[in-house]
Amino acid sequence: MLSKPIDLLRDRRGVYGIGISDAIDRHALAIACGYHSEARLPRALILRPDALTDPHNGSAALQKITGGFRHGPFVHCAEEHLRQVIHYRMLRTAGLPWPPQHPIRYWSADEKQQARNRQVYHGLRCGSLGIINKLIGAAIEAAADPDAIKMARRFAFSNRYAIYCAAARSRRALQLAETFPALARRIYCPNYGRPSADQQAEAMRLVERGARLRDVAALMGIPMALRRVKPGAVHFVSQQIRPDLLTHMPDSLPQMRFWLCAVHWAARNRGDLAEWVAKNAALIPGKCFDERKSFLSDLADWIFADRFVTRPFSPNMSLRTVMKLSADWHEAVANNLDGPQYSFPKPWLPATRLNGYEIVPIANGADLYREGAAMRHCVGSYGSLVTRGDCYIYSVREDGKRVATAEIIRADGRMVLGQIRGPCNAQAPKEIVAAMRRWLRAIALDMSAS
Repeated sequence: MLSKPIDLLRDRRGVYGIGISDAIDRHALAIACGYHSEARLPRALILRPDALTDPHNGSAALQKITGGFRHGPFVHCAEEHLRQVIHYRMLRTAGLPWPPQHPIRYWSADEKQQARNRQVYHGLRCGSLGIINKLIGAAIEAAADPDAIKMARRFAFSNRYAIYCAAARSRRALQLAETFPALARRIYCPNYGRPSADQQAEAMRLVERGARLRDVAALMGIPMALRRVKPGAVHFVSQQIRPDLLTHMPDSLPQMRFWLCAVHWAARNRGDLAEWVAKNAALIPGKCFDERKSFLSDLADWIFADRFVTRPFSPNMSLRTVMKLSADWHEAVANNLDGPQYSFPKPWLPATRLNGYEIVPIANGADLYREGAAMRHCVGSYGSLVTRGDCYIYSVREDGKRVATAEIIRADGRMVLGQIRGPCNAQAPKEIVAAMRRWLRAIALDMSAS
């Protein structure tokens, strides 16, 4: 019987979690899901405090999810793995065995049948999501410790289940997670910092005895200054960050996350750079995390350079000074990018205007370098591809401002759009992508007509 593979798990005391139903033939289910063995089937998510076992190494959201997306936020969570089993079984019931035979897309070579199968696939994906979320809600209501699950949800997915298990078993552990999240993660999430089993057991014993936090922190090698770190940022904590720098850490959770990540990166590269980043991280320009990281990466290029440096880096420099010196260095490097390896072929298509956007071919290595630096992505490394004739790069601008970078490639004798990215490798606006594709299709029609 495979009609209901995932269900609430029950014993004499009631519901204790979610997992593969006891009435299911696990071997048949593994075959239906396209797994090589029963061992590949997902583990049960146990929630009732008296039924908890040792936390497994996987992640758990401990909440309702959105599912079925290859790069979604819940892709590694136990709940999503259970949803997949439901989805795979529903597909097999619908006559669409998982996985489909490669290289056939959506179980058919016929385009119309592919479209119908695609609708069935996504419809069943939504159906499996509704089923698993209903089970998650029922299991949390019936089996979970409400205080422990509320606390655990403040941590990252990778830490939630371990924190939940500890907090559901012990009020002392719950209090520790509330007052010193970084220390709780160090003790109850053994993958973090890899403490020895004896060290971990001794720390748990001290917590249960009500020992002073300072003594427990000293045993685990955690500075007391890390007590300020919020649960949602503890997974960015690094032992390479000097305790004295923590006085500069901001209180806002988004800023705290970036600060910990940036100072850790700087500390791995150079001590005085870590000092500068700790003081200036909150002022670093950028609208998103990746854009601010790209700024630091460009900064490091200047700091560690041995040519064209007019004034060396000092941790006492202001942000304004550092930005100017870094920009001057990058421009000097771009101006000195000469030689045959940076002479590009004639542009495949001339510059043009599309729906208010200016499409400009990047005709030499220096301009390609500047495009990558300005847009904060890796297009600067595409020089050899352009030189070989594998592609050509165009800068998309609006009122003189760069808004996207487009790669044009040849396929089946015509020019088509390859990659197109916005700042920090973000997705380009849909209207730009559509305009570029219409432009290239029109060129292809003109060429075929002539």
